[in-house]
Amino acid sequence: MNIRLRAMIGCFAVVASAAADDTHRVDADAQRRAGEAYVRGVKLSEEAKWGEAIAAFELADSLVHHPRSTYNIGACERVMSHYTRAREAFTRALEDHRSGKFGSLLPQDEKSAVTYVAESERIVTHLTLRLSPVGVAVMIDGRPLAKRNASSGVEWVANIEVPGIGKPLDGAEARLVLDPGPHVLTFSRRGYRDVVRTETFAPGEDAKRSYELERLPSVMHISSDRLNAVVTVDGLDVGTAPVSIERPAGRHKVLVRSRGYVPYQVSVTLGPGEQSNLRAALPEEKPNILTRWWFWATAGAVVAGVTAGTYVATRPAPLQTPINCGTTGWCAQVP
Repeated sequence: MNIRLRAMIGCFAVVASAAADDTHRVDADAQRRAGEAYVRGVKLSEEAKWGEAIAAFELADSLVHHPRSTYNIGACERVMSHYTRAREAFTRALEDHRSGKFGSLLPQDEKSAVTYVAESERIVTHLTLRLSPVGVAVMIDGRPLAKRNASSGVEWVANIEVPGIGKPLDGAEARLVLDPGPHVLTFSRRGYRDVVRTETFAPGEDAKRSYELERLPSVMHISSDRLNAVVTVDGLDVGTAPVSIERPAGRHKVLVRSRGYVPYQVSVTLGPGEQSNLRAALPEEKPNILTRWWFWATAGAVVAGVTAGTYVATRPAPLQTPINCGTTGWCAQVP
């Protein structure tokens, strides 16, 4: 292994017991297994099998936490150009070293870690991200962002969390840190269409991006127990049942009707992206007796008869015409 590589990976040549020194109350079996994993990591790194070496050092660190294992993880990540992960590992190794709780770094490794953190800070991309609406969850390359406190304020770091579901950022604007190169950015929020973008960033770039998510429409599925019943939504005919339509989120009036049946009416309130399934039951209409033709025909005849009888019974008596009685003064009246 050449001098440059030896300096890069630090104390890979430390004997197995070094992975467990300066720790507190660690059992012998854990120390033994940590040492074995540490030595395996050294061997794999000498073979330039960086991913496998990281896994070995992570196992050693999980058994016996030590800043030397963390430092070596950072060195491997740096060789692979994973600068956000390398910066995270070197920073954690320095913090553990300075706390004195988990062991110490070699003097040259402490100095190298400081240098590598500063180097990573110059290489990574700083992205100011503006999102609308508030509460959008963000994933970069299939991983959520890690929230960290930095000297400049809160920042969200990409590619150091395990793959999983995106996390909402604080507010409408956030400061992100990510490796230079191409990335897949995914934005999601319930009730809105997902946005997926592939963006490429330059080393050390101070980038700005804005994304606005489109609100999803609500969807109504409307069916009926009557074939070809006409469906009206908010006063507009939209077809015959069954029918599926999209409408903006909010309150909507639905009317389903078919000749000879009682109409179905309902108001539906839906949020963005929500769906409703309406089944309109249209019972057969029972006309009032006043609408039957035979009723009016019979009623017409009865009314005519009643009118005639009433007239006869109530008409005034006709005036009787007197007969000329002559001079006798006696007259016979016409009945």
